[in-house]
Amino acid sequence: MDYKKLALGTASMVIASGILSTAAQAKEEPKQVQCSGIALKAKNDCSGNGHECSGMAKKDRDPKEWKFANSKVECEKAGGKVLEETSKK
Repeated sequence: MDYKKLALGTASMVIASGILSTAAQAKEEPKQVQCSGIALKAKNDCSGNGHECSGMAKKDRDPKEWKFANSKVECEKAGGKVLEETSKK
């Protein structure tokens, strides 16, 4: 048996499976949306409405504050409005 060919074949399979696995994970990554009007007081995800930090919303469900939602449907179901889609890691 040619161990060099066997080792090379095994290494090729490992590399190929790693590439395919990474591609599959990239496709499965959920798209999140910036959803305005659903953040609760001090629970917003980013700056806006006159401040520069997350967690500084002054009242519940302020339409000028936003929070990440897992999908457009989830955002709208919570009574919010989608600002933009993003890939959050």
